Amino acid sequence: MAERRLHLAAAKGETAQITTLLNAGHEADEREARNGATPLHMAAASGQLAAARLLLDKGADVNAKARIKGGWTPLHAAAHQGHTAVVELLVQRGAHLESQDEEGWTPLHAAVDGCHAAVAEQLLKAGSNVDAKAFAGGATPLIAAAATRGATAVARVLLDHGASIEAKDSDGGTALLWAAHQGNDCTVYLLLRRGADIRVATKGGRTVEAAARESGDQTVSWLVEKGGAGALAPSAFTAASYGDAASLAAMARRAPRTLGEPNAGGFAPAIIAAQEGHADCLEILAKTVPESLGKAPDGTTPAYIAAREGHEDCLKVLAEAAPETLGKAKSSGATPAHIAAQEGHADCLKVLAQAAPETLGKTRPDGTTPALIAAQQGHADCLRVIAETDPKLLDGKWGFFGGAPRILRIARDARRIACLQVIAELAASKRLRSKATAFLQEMR
Repeated sequence: MAERRLHLAAAKGETAQITTLLNAGHEADEREARNGATPLHMAAASGQLAAARLLLDKGADVNAKARIKGGWTPLHAAAHQGHTAVVELLVQRGAHLESQDEEGWTPLHAAVDGCHAAVAEQLLKAGSNVDAKAFAGGATPLIAAAATRGATAVARVLLDHGASIEAKDSDGGTALLWAAHQGNDCTVYLLLRRGADIRVATKGGRTVEAAARESGDQTVSWLVEKGGAGALAPSAFTAASYGDAASLAAMARRAPRTLGEPNAGGFAPAIIAAQEGHADCLEILAKTVPESLGKAPDGTTPAYIAAREGHEDCLKVLAEAAPETLGKAKSSGATPAHIAAQEGHADCLKVLAQAAPETLGKTRPDGTTPALIAAQQGHADCLRVIAETDPKLLDGKWGFFGGAPRILRIARDARRIACLQVIAELAASKRLRSKATAFLQEMR
């Protein structure tokens, strides 16, 4: 364990400990015995920006290759985990954008595999090769995105940066064939709308239609059938679901009122756009049919859905277009702030704190606040957002005989140490801060 102390400190972002260990004779590039990772690999994979910067300042090799993942560099690790700030730092310090592991994967491939569109955008703007081919299988980043569930947003970024939609892997498969094979309906839709050739086949004669059938996904088979017949004319719901902003914009010009018409369940396209995280589509809907941003039959709003799914960009659109919906509650009494705290979406809470700070203090019928939920779930980052917005939101009623407020009891009983630390640091009440500190001392 002694030789891993620097690696552990880097992973945790403990800059003081890193400095102490380096001063004691540890090398900035010392290797982990099992996988050859350096401390910089650990900091990059964990998103520890300050630790990564310190290690680089102390001479760490920004392009060191580890045995793990067959030769990943720190940039591969940061890209795969979606740590945009660390990616930016590594690129600034000379990380090789086209460094390849044993299978030929570049950091861009790693960002695709992690489904991180923002990192892919970063790397492409920095000069990454959008059509780099892996050694094993010959997959380009777009083919890799098509074969990966949840990577449609990455595929869209790649196409926007000029990725070859008809590039083939070593077997002759294209992105469309791989998306159909994997049952990735969103990516199939995107590729068809961007003009992907449905007639392609692998060297063995496997077609897109066959791949769609074999996937067992009826939606994919329907999309391929319609795309092959040239009849893929999307409805407002289809466009909102698949992020087809261009089609929505055309509908807004041609028949704007149709964009607000609900389906059989009473849900408008805006709900679907918020659920899928398509902020550009939601913006079109907000401008065209703002009334559709109100409640659905069960009280669900696009704001609630966006907060639940962690789509802060959608919340920003709603904060601008319909701020009055940010505090609306479902029939259960839960607001967007409650569900964001429940799911641990601190970035969504930041949007709510800036646009509608009063919503962070709303209570459900049972008296539960977003702060209580964050403490119960152990989401210290969410609790910190709430406390920094208004420290009084952490306060609660003391028992008649001095019993601790509910938020303290919840955090203590669930052993939410990080949450207790937030309370001890930021609570408005000195008494509450002192009690939280006492609980922490008892638990150590």
